Amino acid sequence: MEMNTKKKRSYTVPVVLIMLTFSLIGNVFLYSQHLQNGQDKKQADGLAIINDGLAAKAHVDAALNALNGLEASTAADRPELLYKLGQASADQVDLLAFIVDARKHTLSPTISDEQSVNALQALNSKFAAIGAMSGELTAEDKQAIQSLRTLYSKLKEQLASFKLESGDKMVEMSVLTGGSWVDIGLALDQAIVDAQAGAASNG
Repeated sequence: MEMNTKKKRSYTVPVVLIMLTFSLIGNVFLYSQHLQNGQDKKQADGLAIINDGLAAKAHVDAALNALNGLEASTAADRPELLYKLGQASADQVDLLAFIVDARKHTLSPTISDEQSVNALQALNSKFAAIGAMSGELTAEDKQAIQSLRTLYSKLKEQLASFKLESGDKMVEMSVLTGGSWVDIGLALDQAIVDAQAGAASNG
């Protein structure tokens, strides 16, 4: 009887150890998967912000090129420039996305949500008004083009310091901790709000 008990114990201990080992391996695997999923999400979120910044730069460059051309345009080449400006204006959403990214990564934006939204809506209206121009440009038309061109020249200057590129996992993950890109996004927001305030006071 005592021999049987010893045999059972001798078998039981290794079995328990094996089960514990598999349990630990399983827990380690699940934890590593959890960490990996967390890293993957951080990388994806960081990459999205970088892409928003690059897209905002592309929008500003395209819009400014069209506005520069419009200032010196003739009736013959104006339709093509207005078409290009229309294409660029459709990508305002990229500028908006980058500004929203920056606002989400700062604790206390100096500009309220309402101010930001109203200014961006006014910006869209300016694009629409210029896009609807026809015939010879009036003094008012030229002033509207110049006003938007001045704003976009400032936006281009601010975005010039955005140097982030996709392709580096560590860089993409570190974007979520903030940095100079947040200041750039907030500066864009401020410039658009200031331009709208100036236009309202002049009006």
